[in-house]
Amino acid sequence: MKLYADVPGRRTRQLLGDAGVFIWILVWAEIGRVVYHAVHRLGAAGRDLHNAGNGLSHALDDAAGQASRVPFVGSPVSGPLRDAAQAAGQVAHAGAVEQSAVGRAALLLGLIVAVLPIVLMGLVWLPNRLRWIRTASATSTARDADDEELLALRALTHRALWELHRVHPRPGAAFAAGDRVVISDLAHLELAALGLRRTGPAGSPASSV
Repeated sequence: MKLYADVPGRRTRQLLGDAGVFIWILVWAEIGRVVYHAVHRLGAAGRDLHNAGNGLSHALDDAAGQASRVPFVGSPVSGPLRDAAQAAGQVAHAGAVEQSAVGRAALLLGLIVAVLPIVLMGLVWLPNRLRWIRTASATSTARDADDEELLALRALTHRALWELHRVHPRPGAAFAAGDRVVISDLAHLELAALGLRRTGPAGSPASSV
């Protein structure tokens, strides 16, 4: 698999592009984390309410238990205390519900802030990157197999007319006639378009087109 070009300039641009995408992902992941924690802190009131309600409910419940053991007056006193403990429990439950809602909102906002820019970047960058890798891998395989005819044919079908005319005034006719010089130049043109080096007679890289 061919991940990067052979030509230094093209390879450097690809490496910088990949590094830029990686940094983009890290930056937006960090921004999403900051948003999550910022929103999650808004649930502090709910947590305080939940803790206070729980503490008060337990205290009142204990007081009701203690009062119920007092002769004669225990039952009349413990009843209101238990009702108050129940009301405090409801307050604690309301605090828990608020805390849960804020937690869900924090998670949702954090994910939206982080994931949306990352996905948009991926939709722009990833298809082009994968397309280059797939094309360059197949092209380098044809180059290593010394299949200049295939590379020349691809150049004829994918390169701009002005590029083809720089190779020969009638590149199609020259290819059909089997002109080896034109076929070789067209093959090199296709390699150069992808940032790949041509292969020398002994199989060693030569200078790029």
